Amino acid sequence: MHKYLTVNKDKTATVSFYPSLEELSDLGYDSVYDMSDDLQMQVDDNYPGLLHFAEFDPESQGLMVYCDTEEIADTVGEELNEFIQYRSNMVSDAINFESGRQQADIKQAIDQLEKTLATLKSLLK
Repeated sequence: MHKYLTVNKDKTATVSFYPSLEELSDLGYDSVYDMSDDLQMQVDDNYPGLLHFAEFDPESQGLMVYCDTEEIADTVGEELNEFIQYRSNMVSDAINFESGRQQADIKQAIDQLEKTLATLKSLLK
């Protein structure tokens, strides 16, 4: 679980996330802007109306969410953590699926080669 919450002197709360390129890639994104859009949709789906009290401000290097209260920031932070976990699992599952598919294709090709080799051996007898 990551902690991204800071409370400013003016009593607003901010959630920030500045992923490295590797972290961003692990989540399946090339851009913080795309990640921010998806996170906003998740927050809006799970907490309709909350976006009226939270301003998402993506930058090229990261994301800041300015929230009216600390409670809203806590909710956005929790959603961010869940979002990161979900995306990480999704990307990992996709990689494992593709790897398994490739292994199945390789096994099928080997089986076909073994059958061809057996046929060739029987012709040589």
